[in-house]
This record gives sequence, structure tokens and C-alpha cells, in this order.
Amino acid sequence: MKLIAILLSLCFFATIVNADIKCNLCLDAVKELEQYLKDNENNAEGAADAICTKISGGFPLLRGICDELFDREIEHLIDGIEKNEPPRTICQSVNMC
Repeated sequence: MKLIAILLSLCFFATIVNADIKCNLCLDAVKELEQYLKDNENNAEGAADAICTKISGGFPLLRGICDELFDREIEHLIDGIEKNEPPRTICQSVNMC
């Protein structure tokens, strides 16, 4: 019985940590994308690769999450930036926070 309780607790904490990692990665991605768009005259071409390389720190799992975020949601991220929404609001709108 104690083993089951411990396993359930570990699963719960792993879910919380995973959600926190995704949220922080999204927040960093939005901030970097905002700067990228400023530096590149609002041209987002190449943004995903440059940003994901930078913020993933060489960790394949983080790179995969970042690539998926940009593949699915780049238009939403750009739209939020253009509306001057805070990064947390943008990330909440794409279910990353």
C-alpha cells in the first residue's frame, strides 16, 4: 500500500515538473521570438530553428518540445506578440502554462 502511495506521489510531482518545464520553455521562446522579430523586420523565417537551438541548451527533449511548439503554434505566438500580450498570456493561450 505504501508503495502505491509513493508511486502516485512520484507521478503527481513528475507531472508538475513537466508542466513547469513546458511553461518556462514557452515563456523563453516567446521572449526570444519577440526579439527575433524586432531584429529581422518582422520576418519569422528561420526563427524556430534559431530560437529552439538557443533555448534548448542541447537537450533533445527540450528541443523536441520547442520544435513542436513552433510547428503547432507559431502563428498564435506571433499574433500574441503583435497584440502586445505578455508572454504568460500567450503561453496560456496555447496551453503551455
